[in-house]
Amino acid sequence: MAVADAIATEVAAGRETLTLLYLPASGTMFESTSMLQLAKLADLISRLQHVDSPQSLVSAHKLVNVSDMATGAQRATAYRVVPLIYPDGLYDDQGLVRLRGDVSTMPTVYGRLVARDGSSASVIIPFDLGTTPMQRIGRLAELQAAVARIEADLQGLRSGDALMLSGPALFEFAVEEILIRDLKTLAPTSLLVFVVLLLFLFRSWASASIVMVVVVLACTTTLGLVCWTGMRATILVFSGLILVSTLSIAEALHVITTANIARVDDMSTADAMVYSLDTNLWPIVTTSVTTLIGEAVLLYSASPAIRDMGIVMMVGAVLALFYTLTVLPALAILQRRAPRGWVSGLGGMFDKLAEVCTARPWRVVMVWAMACALVLPGLWNLRSYDTMAGWFGRDTSFRQGLDLLADNYVALGVIDVVTRVTTSDREAVAVWPERRDALASQQKFDELLGALSGVRSSITPSLALLAFEQRAAAQDTGLRLSSDVVAQAPTSSAPGLSTLEKGYLLTESGTGRDVWLHRLVDAGAASNAAMLQVVRQAQDAAQRVLSNETLVGGLPVVFATLGQSNMDSTSQGTVITVIAITLCLAVALRSATGALTSLLPNVVPIAMVFGLWGLWAGEINLAATTVVSIALGIVVDDTTHIMMKHKRFMARGHSAQEASRLTIVHGAPPIIVTTIILACGFLILSQSDFALTSQQSLMIAASICIAVIFDLTLTPALLALTAKGGATPGVR
Repeated sequence: MAVADAIATEVAAGRETLTLLYLPASGTMFESTSMLQLAKLADLISRLQHVDSPQSLVSAHKLVNVSDMATGAQRATAYRVVPLIYPDGLYDDQGLVRLRGDVSTMPTVYGRLVARDGSSASVIIPFDLGTTPMQRIGRLAELQAAVARIEADLQGLRSGDALMLSGPALFEFAVEEILIRDLKTLAPTSLLVFVVLLLFLFRSWASASIVMVVVVLACTTTLGLVCWTGMRATILVFSGLILVSTLSIAEALHVITTANIARVDDMSTADAMVYSLDTNLWPIVTTSVTTLIGEAVLLYSASPAIRDMGIVMMVGAVLALFYTLTVLPALAILQRRAPRGWVSGLGGMFDKLAEVCTARPWRVVMVWAMACALVLPGLWNLRSYDTMAGWFGRDTSFRQGLDLLADNYVALGVIDVVTRVTTSDREAVAVWPERRDALASQQKFDELLGALSGVRSSITPSLALLAFEQRAAAQDTGLRLSSDVVAQAPTSSAPGLSTLEKGYLLTESGTGRDVWLHRLVDAGAASNAAMLQVVRQAQDAAQRVLSNETLVGGLPVVFATLGQSNMDSTSQGTVITVIAITLCLAVALRSATGALTSLLPNVVPIAMVFGLWGLWAGEINLAATTVVSIALGIVVDDTTHIMMKHKRFMARGHSAQEASRLTIVHGAPPIIVTTIILACGFLILSQSDFALTSQQSLMIAASICIAVIFDLTLTPALLALTAKGGATPGVR
């Protein structure tokens, strides 16, 4: 990030840049009305406050060949730098055809100031966003309002013309907009769905209300505590709060579902709650501890926002346990009658499943082995790839602007390579095109950049100079002008430094100011690792060929570095967490075999989800670094309940197979209820326009669903195969 900031400081003079896309209704820039509209747009943008020297086709320059120079004249005097849209005749058909031909051969203009397909044009706006968050938000809001007014002005001439403001500087603005929208829509929707599902499952306002009280208390108290510590409320913090609501529901449902089923068997309210707490207390405490261990993986993240989300979830898990064991029993005892909802009749629905899984455990194992053999190879297709666009849903205006830039422009998704210009470099460029040998080292570096593995294209000083000269030497272009026409140009300068400066490949020179050559490299990388490999190769090439200070970076590199570092750190953290959870279960179950057996139902379902994702999409981003820890923290809950119920039945003297059968019959109802609630909650979150939240929630929902099938089939089968004989009858 420090390198990216340094590059932005040198290239944009400390300002951030935004890209304003002009989308003409005609579908082409190379017709008179579109060009007139672009000229008007550029003029209006240049007058806005906090804007400094916007770049567009109107302000761009070109190298022209003075066609009537005397024979034998020096080549340097045969070239001049004039405005791109000069001379007159630009707005007639012949002039527009010449302009399109000229633009298509100019690497500093084609795909930068005009789309590669000619359907739109860009105005690059260096913008002073201020020094404080409030200034940034306020000035961006002012700019967006100004763009809306300018768009209305342009539509006075042609109604279909449109503007789209885009660029990395709008990232935080777009995130905040999505956060507010999610809080207004997804959060209330989640609560409503939870209430409806609880009413359907219990047919009791009392039971539904009790669970929701626990959820609301856990979320509000967590928010209050983290805000009291001074933690900044980011979108990931609020995502953590929504996840807290799902975690608090899981434990509350185990307690109240067990109690309600016991009341159906004519137990009193108090006795049913005592039975439920006796049955669930140790599993709930154990699962809360394992959940805390699972969420601790997020503390290994290189992203402060993800670490904050981990802290929020850990605090929420502790508070959810506290309210489940205190507030919930107190309120549940006040219920006057036993709920007679769908949950009450679940106990007898799993007899057949229990019989199949315990009587033929090896068949169950073989079925799951075949499923894993089909799905897990997808893990080898996974590649970590983080981009700014990938953090947003395709329907968001911010993502659409970034996609348009990525499809037809080089303003986004390229690696910046900037080289400090020395005195010898200045002298070499100043005598171009007379002495090409003076630029040999820079040209060699440009050639090495273009030949790097994975690089699709590059815009470099030597490539630009060669393209300018070749185009100017052609006979049928607008780049061959008579000396009289050149003399009448609004601005005219000799080739050399100004050629690169006006082509935006050399920063502006001035007294006491360092000058930097600017190269744009399209890495074309399909993964974070490939992107970072290109960066390392570019750095190595600079060290071999140049003596100048060279910086290689940019936003794509920032996202690739962040994604790769998070993947590496959380991978290590996940291994440690799995070991810690296994040790925790070994203590809780007092069995090393049981703890090792628990690894399969905890890890395999998540691995299968990643395998399916690898077969379907292939790419994973920053969201994947949080999926493992969150899903593991949730999945381990049901596994713990299953294994502890099995241990309890074994302690009462049942055989391994009978204990497995009873475990399914008695343990399935609360597990099914929590799975339905949690999966629906995460599926609602998957509708977020913030792609990290959406992808994360979808993968967690899939993990939960696969895990519950795993826990109700393979886990009892494994226990039936591995558990030792029961203890003396009557022992608890």
